[in-house]
Amino acid sequence: MKAFWVSLRGTLRSSGEGRDGDKLNLLIVFHWIVTVFSLFYSLVSWWINFHPGMIIMAANAVLLLLNLAYLKRSGRFQVATHTFLLTNCLVAVLGSTWFSGGLFSPVVSWFGLAPMAATLLLGFNRATFVWLCIAMACLVGVGWTSYTGWGAPVLYDARFNAFFAFVSLLGNMLLLFFLTQIFESVKNHALTESDARNRELKEAIKRLNEIRNQLVQQEKLASLGSLVAGVAHELNTPIGNALTTATTLQDAAEELQRHVERGDLRKSYLLDYVSNSIAMHALITRSCERAATLISSFKRVAVDQTSEQRRPFDVRALIEDNVNTLMPSFKTSNVLLELDVPPHIECDSYPGPLGQVISNLLQNA
Repeated sequence: MKAFWVSLRGTLRSSGEGRDGDKLNLLIVFHWIVTVFSLFYSLVSWWINFHPGMIIMAANAVLLLLNLAYLKRSGRFQVATHTFLLTNCLVAVLGSTWFSGGLFSPVVSWFGLAPMAATLLLGFNRATFVWLCIAMACLVGVGWTSYTGWGAPVLYDARFNAFFAFVSLLGNMLLLFFLTQIFESVKNHALTESDARNRELKEAIKRLNEIRNQLVQQEKLASLGSLVAGVAHELNTPIGNALTTATTLQDAAEELQRHVERGDLRKSYLLDYVSNSIAMHALITRSCERAATLISSFKRVAVDQTSEQRRPFDVRALIEDNVNTLMPSFKTSNVLLELDVPPHIECDSYPGPLGQVISNLLQNA
């Protein structure tokens, strides 16, 4: 039996239909439950001399076993499911009901099991609704025959009527119990899968957030990279001017030293040296101050954009720092940037995102 079950599941999974292993298990369990009960019902019918019921239920058990063999061979879950429902609803239940009293037969309640099994096997869809209509049509047909006086035959001994009803009700109770247990198992399995999916979704959301943070960080680093290139290019001018002026000043000082050593230093030469030295020192100071301003502005902008820490800051100073770092990229354009922000506006917030917004506005303008 175990080998048959494993082989059947392998056949179904390799086919194109019915890849849900849980529904396959349900279908197999339904087959064995109904087959065993059909054989038991057939024995009871034989004992009470109810030969039509014996033949119909024995045939039902044989058809169910053949359907299982078909399912193993073809793996067609949908076809096997509809065959199972058709065999139960029309062949076994309708046949036994007709030959055991029609509407007053104890087997009538079995018609309600077909829609229930269809719901568990096929889900709540059009096919399930069709099986519900079939079961209702069977009941209406049996009731119509009773209403019109075309009574169904009662072919078993009336002395066994109570026993027959007891067996039928016992079968219904057992089937309903198994159906309830199966439904509970499916529900628990679905809840377990739902929890697993929720955990997977949470992990996926966590990974997406990490990836988003990485992309934001990469974008910031890329923006800082472009700022570094612009600031480095802008620093070339003041640093180059300072270096050239310092070199010239050094040459003039060495020439003055030679005149002093030779003893031919004149007053006019010394006055020219002093005048030129003052001018060159002023140029070096302005160049170094310009370089220091650029470096200080870039440092503050870089720290704000990478750390995103909350701190008090001056709004105008923040905008000036960002403008100073971006101005090198506008040198080749005919752009006149006027800063109309009142001074001494203190803000306790996050300067990094605000600076990023200002940079994006300037670069996309």
